[in-house]
Amino acid sequence: MQVQDRNEIESASAHISHAGRRALFRHWEALRAERPCPNRNEITFAGLANVISNIAIIDRNAGGKWQYRLAGGAVCYMLGANVTGQQVLTQFDSFEAKVIERVLNISEERLQPGLMRMRFVDENQSATVGELLILPVLNTATGKAQLICGLFE
Repeated sequence: MQVQDRNEIESASAHISHAGRRALFRHWEALRAERPCPNRNEITFAGLANVISNIAIIDRNAGGKWQYRLAGGAVCYMLGANVTGQQVLTQFDSFEAKVIERVLNISEERLQPGLMRMRFVDENQSATVGELLILPVLNTATGKAQLICGLFE
């Protein structure tokens, strides 16, 4: 989901089915107020304790690749590995990586939230449906965007 104007952003929570995802989106939305996105240091997870393991913080490394700065336990479980410090797109095939990278780039460049629905298939061919909520925040130290992502089953 890419949102193009304020009315679409305000109605975006209607597209988010999981209560934890809605709580994360509403927290971000309340902090940003009339700005494109909140500052990173404004984000507090105290009221989001029940979803903290579903959160990952990603940004670009020195080489310009998307990298996990921090990944919660549920994120690592869904991805099948501890991904903190790893590049984001290496777990996906070429086509999937291009699609995910495009959505991440749009969220970063336009400072807009994004929502992706995904299917994760494990080594036993069991599929899990996941939803990735992408929320940009501004790193005031660098002046660049980081993405707070919520990954939920």
